[in-house]
Amino acid sequence: MRRRTFCTGSTLGLIASVAGASPLLAGTLVKSKQREYDTAIIGAGLFGSAAARHLSKMSSDVILIGPAEPDIQQQEAGVAASFASYYSESRATRIFDTDLAWGVLAKRSLARLREIERQSGISFYDENGYMMVSPPGFGTNWVDFDKLHAVANDLSVAVEDLNHKALLHRFPFLQFTPDSTAMIQTIDAGYLNPRRLVEAQQKLAIQQGVQLVRDEAVQLDAMDSHVKVSLLSGDTITAKRVLLATGAATNNIKLLPLQLDAKLEMQTYALAEVASDTVLDFPATLYAKTDGENPFAGMLMPPIVYPDGRSYIKVEGQSLRPDVSNDMQQVVKDVLPNVETRSTKLNACPVFNTTTHYPYIDMVDDRIGIVVGGNGKGAKASDEIGRLAAEMINTGAWSDTMPQSLFAMQVASSS
Repeated sequence: MRRRTFCTGSTLGLIASVAGASPLLAGTLVKSKQREYDTAIIGAGLFGSAAARHLSKMSSDVILIGPAEPDIQQQEAGVAASFASYYSESRATRIFDTDLAWGVLAKRSLARLREIERQSGISFYDENGYMMVSPPGFGTNWVDFDKLHAVANDLSVAVEDLNHKALLHRFPFLQFTPDSTAMIQTIDAGYLNPRRLVEAQQKLAIQQGVQLVRDEAVQLDAMDSHVKVSLLSGDTITAKRVLLATGAATNNIKLLPLQLDAKLEMQTYALAEVASDTVLDFPATLYAKTDGENPFAGMLMPPIVYPDGRSYIKVEGQSLRPDVSNDMQQVVKDVLPNVETRSTKLNACPVFNTTTHYPYIDMVDDRIGIVVGGNGKGAKASDEIGRLAAEMINTGAWSDTMPQSLFAMQVASSS
């Protein structure tokens, strides 16, 4: 199955509606209890739910609007399909990065994850480490170890270098390109379950006074002193300020009078089922493999138990051969030659890439703000991205030490 063919069928559904979050009150439309709010957050995914939790500490009158995620993935167009990116149970987390700003965002977020778990009673974070593996001569455009070390040093993050012998000794069951080298971060790194993180954020937000409404915003109308929000159910509410956290759907749902300069792309990933008693102790791993029949670059996750009770190894990325579809099952066999896989499921994840490669956290006007654009790195930094957005929409101004210019929105050209 070629990637282009696979993604086409899913894209319309994935962009059809506002991305949502946890399974709370699935399948129902829950109307708001009142009509006027200080702040309405539209989009109850990673960014919106985090923003709601933080904003509820600053304001007592917050509503979070977004449909619930169905328990079982559905393929039809519409609300259900818009959750496809969440049906993977893992997102890699780390601090060290080739970009200092992303490192700062991740470090601030990761410092709060254990407390969110403790307060909510919901576990979502596995601190099993993160590793980057590069074959010899692959070049610095993919993984620049010098930049990784520089950011790690700037942020006081402990990392470990492994030459090819040490890599083979540490992980003898992983078959990388000969003479590959690696960097590992073992503390404040691993993977998180984005669905459970959203659930935890929403639980705490509700406890702090946020009203969670399972509905969809279909229109915004700016008034003299407020914004009217029309919902799919036919309900309407007004808010002094509105924060859009509508993710990959932002340019397609037409809530804004402008188009953001960003691109929606589909990332193919596969879940390779393994025996439930399979034990493989390795970190979340970003790697490139340039030998063999199917050169590949992407992520490899250790076996994780999914809601269906089965264990899967997740692999995502792309073939290094042009115009050749990913054979994900072969990728797993190449790296884990002694592990038997039973079946492989292909899926797709929407990634909203901004032209700046940073999230857009900005005010559209004096009452409407946005927080969108994960750029494939949003999950691990989502709590801090939500916090920055919450502070911005609460005051209409920027007060953080990170410059707002990093997160300024770019508008698409009308030509």
